[in-house]
Amino acid sequence: MIERSQSFYLNNKNCELVQQITENFLQKITYSIETVRLGKTLLRVSYFNDKIGKESQKTNRITILEEPDKRVYIQVKGKLTDGQIGELWSQLEKNFKIHEGVETESERGLPKDRIMEEIFELIQEKGYNLEKDEVRDFIENYLSQYGRLPKRTEFHSIANGYIKMVNEKNIIEELNVNLSKKDLISERVEPILKKSEVSLNNNVNDGIFLVEKRSGRRKCPSCGNEGLIHEVDDKNVILFDYPRIYGKKNCCADCGYEWREC
Repeated sequence: MIERSQSFYLNNKNCELVQQITENFLQKITYSIETVRLGKTLLRVSYFNDKIGKESQKTNRITILEEPDKRVYIQVKGKLTDGQIGELWSQLEKNFKIHEGVETESERGLPKDRIMEEIFELIQEKGYNLEKDEVRDFIENYLSQYGRLPKRTEFHSIANGYIKMVNEKNIIEELNVNLSKKDLISERVEPILKKSEVSLNNNVNDGIFLVEKRSGRRKCPSCGNEGLIHEVDDKNVILFDYPRIYGKKNCCADCGYEWREC
């Protein structure tokens, strides 16, 4: 498979020439384009077939990042074939020199804002909506916990972890509603998940305080800390028996206080 990312020396030429070559290449192979500047040094060129719905082509894009060491980093995603990508690299090589010893995506250290943008897009592509502040909070907690920023190879796991967390919260909320109805009408509530028992101990007798979910940054109900709030497994909330999956509770890194969101 042709490398879907490449780095070129600018050879004292302007990065705008890279954009021009890329756009001309896409139009030559009958794609329509939309170019968006995401920052002073970051461009996204989206390409699509006018005969097909745009929504199904939202992952078709070429990202161009002008780097400080007089080189440009290009990443290709979407429907371009290996042959087409090879042709694009050849056209760029005529004007620029390939950077020898190019770092792989797993080795490359990306700026924090770029990491946030890519994780945000991955979650949106999977059909979930979120606020960018949620991604920012996660990156700050990740940096504090591991002493480094996440690598690109970890982005999909992070996105999937967020989606799993959202689904777990939705299940708990639905269980809470059903358990409330059971108390009112004294009828047996059928489990939401077939072929698995779901147990939920959500009263204060187990020592975990229930707090209504709020928008924005999480805040410790005990000490008011808004920084280091961790999500940990709540062994009192069993979502699946096999494989065993627990719900989540929040833990304040400053005072150790634990609570659930409802």
